[in-house]
Amino acid sequence: MTDSPRSTASTQHPRADALSAELCCFEVAGHTPTQVVEALFAKRIIASTTYAVSNSRFAAGVMNTEDEVDRALEAVGEIARG
Repeated sequence: MTDSPRSTASTQHPRADALSAELCCFEVAGHTPTQVVEALFAKRIIASTTYAVSNSRFAAGVMNTEDEVDRALEAVGEIARG
């Protein structure tokens, strides 16, 4: 995913490095965060929505494999492309 003007998905993250962690907040153009989370859940991918500023988000941890992260990102791309 990129933050380019032509992208249909963009990452959202804290501006300060000290606030960053394994959370990845993102938006998919044309979809609400709830719609994105429900579509991911249908693919057996767990995501959630944030509460203050509504975004979809992943919370990857040390137990996640690189393949699982790639699969989740590919699923977001599929949702973005429709």
